[in-house]
Amino acid sequence: MKKYLFIFVFFVLANVNFAQTSDADSEQAKAFFETKTYIVLDGNISSPYDPKLKEFAQKYWKVTQYEFIASKDFEKKRKEPKTSFLVRTSRTYQKDKADVDYSFMSLLLGGKEFVTVADMPILCNFPLTYDHSGEDFVYKMLPILLFMQKHVKETSEHPGAKSNLGKYYGRNVTGLKEKTLYVLATDLTPEMSTKEAISEVYPYKIEIISRAEMDKIIDSRDSSAVILFKTGPTKENKKQATGKCFKTALGADGTLYYAEKHQIDPKTKQSGFLKKDLKKLAKLALK
Repeated sequence: MKKYLFIFVFFVLANVNFAQTSDADSEQAKAFFETKTYIVLDGNISSPYDPKLKEFAQKYWKVTQYEFIASKDFEKKRKEPKTSFLVRTSRTYQKDKADVDYSFMSLLLGGKEFVTVADMPILCNFPLTYDHSGEDFVYKMLPILLFMQKHVKETSEHPGAKSNLGKYYGRNVTGLKEKTLYVLATDLTPEMSTKEAISEVYPYKIEIISRAEMDKIIDSRDSSAVILFKTGPTKENKKQATGKCFKTALGADGTLYYAEKHQIDPKTKQSGFLKKDLKKLAKLALK
């Protein structure tokens, strides 16, 4: 079991440290479908997070009944029976000397048997931001919500799905060669910043696009589109870049094709998709 250090759930006023958290097992994943999901809003009126979360959930959350709640109501609700919670969380890794905060979209199971927040089983986690690096993650939220619903169903039927996302979904990848990969230039490392460099290791369809183009592709939920997402240091905080960089290839329809992370080298400060990531994707495309 992977061990994490929960720094705080975003709505908790005082930082609370937890020793570890645990992934939900297949029985808990099955129980999720009988719950009511409370979707926890941040309450920050200057952020696009709450409006977008509401919009996407109202259109695309199909697996359980749901209700939006304010962050202040979480503690009161979380021990109610047959409940689950979609909430933004923040954490560090215990062995990460850099002590970097990473924010995640988390789907948690509620119930009176879970004494603390750290006891609540994790049904799904997806990285959003590195070290509070602004709100420029909201465009990722739609495919993440679609993936979470697929993933809990997969976990309920196949227990192995919860152990290692990259390995499990990598083993089951099909049809990637026929898809088109889309990526922002900011999510690529300098060595992979041109189509010419990419084509040397990934000889299939891939496009480096703008944020406006990315928004349109994500909104389309096109099953032939696969988005490369990075959660790591940005250009603005690259000088202090350290810790981990998370990388995923996620279909606009919520299908996960690839999930990896690397420890950022303090010398090169490479944040984004590396050459070896594109090589791995090329191998997956041949399956």
